[in-house]
Amino acid sequence: MWGERAAAGFFEDVHVLIVVVLGMSIVLGSLAAAFTAHASARDAAALRGETARVLRAFLADPEIVHGGEPGLLDLASIEGLNSTHLAGLTGTGRPVQLIISERSGESPRTFALETADMGPRRASASTAASVWHSDLDVRAARVTITLGGQ
Repeated sequence: MWGERAAAGFFEDVHVLIVVVLGMSIVLGSLAAAFTAHASARDAAALRGETARVLRAFLADPEIVHGGEPGLLDLASIEGLNSTHLAGLTGTGRPVQLIISERSGESPRTFALETADMGPRRASASTAASVWHSDLDVRAARVTITLGGQ
């Protein structure tokens, strides 16, 4: 309408403005969620890599292996292992849990050691190894290292 009784065109633009603002809000929210998911995945991957490094260091530690053979763990060294030595393998001060499970021999044995409370974020790495009891008694075992996140 023309004249003094005409309606302004502003009210028609409000609907378009609402759609644009909602669209931009959804795009910005999606970007924030994607960034958070990416950062979380990157931290989890770094923790898994560090856990694998600690497991390799444990299996090659000269104070734990028998005769310098990586992956052949000496029973006396395992039984004498303390949380201070285990924490020293990480080099980061993260909480560490070690579980060695023998499933062969007369009776299955499990050795467990934990340096501190693990917390909700953690990563584990596991592999097969052997435990040397004597020259005639070498038993298969599973070694699992778990690191707590910070």
